[in-house]
Parts: sequence; C-alpha cells; structure tokens
Amino acid sequence: MLALFNIKISKVKIMFEKVFTSINDFFDPKYVDTTPIPKRENHPDELKQKVKKTILDSGMFEYAKNYKKIPIVKTIPSVVKLFGDLTKDEEYLQHLLRNLKFLAENEDFWIKKKPYFNYLLFSSVNQPFNSLAKNFLSLTFFTEYLNFIEEKISVNEIISSLNFINEEKDKMKEVWLRKPMSELMKLQKWMFFEKVKKSSKGQFRMYFNDWALKNSQIIEYTVKAIFKLFLQLDLLSKGVREEDIKELLKTNYTFGKMIQSFDPDSKLKNVARLRIYRNAAFHPGVEFVYNQRENTRKLVFEDYYGKIEVDIEGFIADFRKLMVFIATINYLVANTLFKAEHDGQNVFQVNYEYAKINGMRKFWTWHMRERETNGYIKYFL
Repeated sequence: MLALFNIKISKVKIMFEKVFTSINDFFDPKYVDTTPIPKRENHPDELKQKVKKTILDSGMFEYAKNYKKIPIVKTIPSVVKLFGDLTKDEEYLQHLLRNLKFLAENEDFWIKKKPYFNYLLFSSVNQPFNSLAKNFLSLTFFTEYLNFIEEKISVNEIISSLNFINEEKDKMKEVWLRKPMSELMKLQKWMFFEKVKKSSKGQFRMYFNDWALKNSQIIEYTVKAIFKLFLQLDLLSKGVREEDIKELLKTNYTFGKMIQSFDPDSKLKNVARLRIYRNAAFHPGVEFVYNQRENTRKLVFEDYYGKIEVDIEGFIADFRKLMVFIATINYLVANTLFKAEHDGQNVFQVNYEYAKINGMRKFWTWHMRERETNGYIKYFL
C-alpha cells in the first residue's frame, strides 16, 4: 500500500519552485496588482428603484447626508429595519440567490474583489494544493498548519497590540458610541498614517521599534509555518516518505534553511527580504534614521545576508503585503480542507446549494450558525 501511495504521489507534477517564484514576484517592492475584477449581474432597474425606496423609507439616506452630525450608534435601528424590509421582498431575495450562484461558479471573483487576498498567489498555489488534496498525508499537513496558527498568538492579536494602536483604543470606543461617521473616518486616517508620519524622534523610534519586532514575530511564527507546509508538500510530491519528511525537517527548520531548500542559488531576493526583516529586528540590526529638518524618517534593516532601507510608506507597504500573503495562504489551506470535507465543493457552492433548497431566509440563519461553528469559515471572510 505504501509503495502504491508513493507511486501515485510521484505522478503528481507539482513545481513548488514556481510557487516560490510567484511569491518572490509578489514581494517585489515594485509589484502592483493589476488583476482585472470580473463583472457580475447588475440589479435590474426595477429592482434598483424598489431597493432605493426601501432605503429611503428606512432613513439611511438621511443619516448619510448628516454623517457629520449623527452618532454612528444611532444608525443601528435603521440598518436593522432596512435589512428586515429587504428580506421581505421576494424579487430581492431571488437576486441575492443569483449572486450566490455567481460566486459558486466564479470563486475567482471573491479572491479578486477582496483587497486582503491576492490573485497572483491564489492562482499559483491553488493548483498544487488541489493536486495533493486527495492524499491523506497532505491533508494532515494542512490540518497541522491550521492547528499551529490557532495555538500561536494570531496575526490580528499582534497587530492590535501595536503600541500606537493601543494608544487610540479608548478614543475609538468613544467615537463609535458618541461621534458621527466623519470623526471615525478622520481618526482612522490619522491613527494609521498621519500619527506615525508626524511623530517626534522619540515616538518614531518607539513606534517602529515595536512594529519591526512584531513584523519579525509574524515572519518567525506564521510565515515560517507556511514555508514548512510548502516544504512538506514539495517533499511529498517527490515521493518522500512521511518518516523521512519528519527527519529532514529536524535539520531544515530554521527560517533561513527553509528558504534555502527552495532557493539554493539565492535567486529569490524578494523572499530573502523576509529573512533580513526577521533577523535584523531579532538581533538588533535596525537603524532609525530621523531628520526633522528634511522631514525624513527611514528604517534600515541589516543582517549577514543584506540590507533593506525603507521609508515609512515602504515599510507599511511591505507589512501590508505580508498580511495579504498570510491571508491568501490561510484561505487556500482552509479552502482545501473545507473541500475535502464537502466532496470537493467550496464554501460558495455549499452556500448556494443550501440557499437554493431552503431559501434565502433560512440560509442567513444557517450561515450565521456555520460562521460560529465551522473553523474554516473565518478564513474566507
């Protein structure tokens, strides 16, 4: 049986080198996502007018016009009324059902539409994941990965603990409860960008020393676990036995050796940037360049392998790419396991089948319950 298993695996033509090439392209500072978003059916004109009247009756337009005056919390009753009124309209429900059908037939639309997913990564990783998804051992690797990141402090928890965000949590709560939407919009912009850009020398060092350390923590915990998963699947696709894979990982589990396994000739310079970010912050090799007169704030990361020099915008852009990379891979892993448990159907296909049989009203109740009980759903949102 084991010999037969190895033969089947060896026939799987997967090139994880190509996957890492795509990852390298994605982490290129010059990379820009130009993926076109596919079109879907528009609301029919008659339905548009009906929805518009329902929105008018709910009072939401009035809140929108007076977003500088009306506290956010006061809009909740109108939102509830609007949702309730729309769910009574059969034509609107049928339109929503058609939208579910569209998503069931076009999974790519969801990936292309969401800013926290990346289609380049999805398209390059999805095929090898699907190719191995029918093998029990590969599903074990996928499950081990998700279990690992569930047990570790999550990326969201690390981000929410950034000191410049912690400083504003009480203010955010105050805005949500007592201030209008305009204040929230201003606060978010200031909190995430203007505050750190306008920081004094001491604040600049404090904010970005904390941020650089947590950036490295995310690379060490989560990205390293992703690379471990890739290495396991790569070895599996080459017919390496489970016990040998475990033995090989014992000597190839540092972050640097993970990268070297896929890039022995050190050609993937943008993947190597992650190693520099990680090493420099952990061993301290980060320099904070501050020039108030020239309004210059830069970060220099340096380790044995190289140097990265970025301004604030560049560092934030690299950090955002890291978040998108992790979110996309997590989606792919969760999606692979979900399909394995649902006879090859993805979550959109399962949603549509349920709604088609039971109707949209029952679907919403069922779907909310699924979001609470199904461990994979949160990675799709």
